[in-house]
Amino acid sequence: MPRSETGHVSPPHLGPVASPRSDQVRAIEARTPTTPPPRQNAGEQSKEFDHREVARKLRQDYTHGARDASIRQLDTLHLLIKYLMKADPNLDEMLEQTARLVYTQFNIKEVSIGLRSASDGLYRYVAEHGMRTDIWAAHKKITYSYDDLNDTKRYKPVTISHHTKLYLAEDNPYGPDEVDTYSEHMMKQSKRKSATDSIEGDYIDIFIFGPQDETYGWIEISGTWDGRIPDAKAIRCLEMIASVLGIAIARPRMMAELARSDKMPEPLRKPEQAKK
Repeated sequence: MPRSETGHVSPPHLGPVASPRSDQVRAIEARTPTTPPPRQNAGEQSKEFDHREVARKLRQDYTHGARDASIRQLDTLHLLIKYLMKADPNLDEMLEQTARLVYTQFNIKEVSIGLRSASDGLYRYVAEHGMRTDIWAAHKKITYSYDDLNDTKRYKPVTISHHTKLYLAEDNPYGPDEVDTYSEHMMKQSKRKSATDSIEGDYIDIFIFGPQDETYGWIEISGTWDGRIPDAKAIRCLEMIASVLGIAIARPRMMAELARSDKMPEPLRKPEQAKK
């Protein structure tokens, strides 16, 4: 290796050292188009977005949203809440309306609602939609105790949430007094091919709870028109509907307690209760 006069080894000649910054500049220049963008005329430069399009789009989306199944299900919840806001709502009418709305808006073949009777504490079916006359007659004959509803050995439920239990046909989730409420022949013929299939004999109970988490009753759904188990969105919406029914059932007691405590808001008072 050549040495300098001082004896140190001279570095080899590598030519001019390239600047990292100059490399970056050249790379940017290579990517930058040389043709300038077309100039906008004065009219295009002054044109602004029409803010009225915001309202037009939202109104159009809102109107067309009625075609979406999940939005129709929310509409069902909204209708029931509005019904509950009446001064003196009729519970029987509300239950019938609930069964009809669940049937039409949730793609369900059969809907029934069971409630606890104040007279003897037993649970009975009180409303339905979609059932044949003979099937509904068989349901109306059945009574359940609280222990019956929670008999996991007899009905073999799969707990989905605090509100919801799923009963699958393969587990034969029926008691001896329920043989006329479904088609045993069709249940044996039905074959499940995927995790989303709904077959004869499947049903789902969405329980209705009171303010102290007491069991008022349940919404029961069985069979779907597309042959699929209701999805999680539908189940959650049904749980909200069950909670609205819970408020409706507890409402008379709550109103009576408010009246006794003299804390009832003026708009809710009946004429004879109104302050003079």
